[in-house]
Amino acid sequence: HSTDTVSVCENDLPFHYGDSLLHVAGNYDVYFSTINGCDSVISLQLFVNPTYIHTDTLTVCQNELPYIYGDSILYVSGNYNIHFETTHACDSLITLKLYVNPVYHRTDTLSICHNELPYIYGDSILFSEGRYDIHFHTSQGCDSLITLQLYVYPVYSHSDTLSICNNELP
Repeated sequence: HSTDTVSVCENDLPFHYGDSLLHVAGNYDVYFSTINGCDSVISLQLFVNPTYIHTDTLTVCQNELPYIYGDSILYVSGNYNIHFETTHACDSLITLKLYVNPVYHRTDTLSICHNELPYIYGDSILFSEGRYDIHFHTSQGCDSLITLQLYVYPVYSHSDTLSICNNELP
């Protein structure tokens, strides 16, 4: 008669011990016959460590790529099977649904008249002609950039005096 303690991962079940097939953690008496035909008993204490299968959903902005999740490096939207090992050395799986929201970098050119200054563009107030980097957030919260080229044209105000003859009317 002897005792034995065994730890297995949940995904190793059912577990074979001698001629026994064990499905859950517990204490078991497992009977053996020696080569001489003598019956022997081993008191087995079986521990079953959990494994996990989870789904995780993440949304990131394009400028956060590549995205590191566990030991995986991800470059595009998609479904990924990410394997982990628990503290008890049991393999576990997370199915990751990764969504990537776009960021934008556009160039915009505007021409305005001087009397339209200061000019409001997004949350920026512009006082003169020039090239401006305007940062904004998309509706998904991602940082984006518009490079604005602003041209300001002068406004002219002149007075002119004319003399005409009556027969030139209208």
